[in-house]
Amino acid sequence: MLRVCGADISGSDLVLVTVNQDGATLSQDKAASTKLSLSDSNDQAEVRAFFSALQSFVRDHSIAHILVRGRVSRGQFAGGATGFKIEGYLQLIDRCEVRILAPASIAAKRRKSSLKLTPTYRYQSDACDAALCGLEE
Repeated sequence: MLRVCGADISGSDLVLVTVNQDGATLSQDKAASTKLSLSDSNDQAEVRAFFSALQSFVRDHSIAHILVRGRVSRGQFAGGATGFKIEGYLQLIDRCEVRILAPASIAAKRRKSSLKLTPTYRYQSDACDAALCGLEE
């Protein structure tokens, strides 16, 4: 069985969706899908609590691969500072491979893909798409 976690960063929220593939069967692991929030990225105690919760999630659910839907760093739709901090925290997790994928690459792969999975909640769709791209590679 293949297991991949997709991540989407939106503002100060991190959406994590874990997808399992067993042969041709795809399923979202609802117990290993969550939304974490970092309300004040300038408060050291909150940052440490966020990072601790993130590490615990990865460890508790045996996640070895996270695929992150990247954000644009310049221009009208550029991501904010908190989002880029969250991206950095993801890359610091021990024993977990983290790859950042361009949104355009995800969209192109999803159009060509035969893998289909509807996430439990609508807000999980971008993270789910990132995870499905990881399963195709």
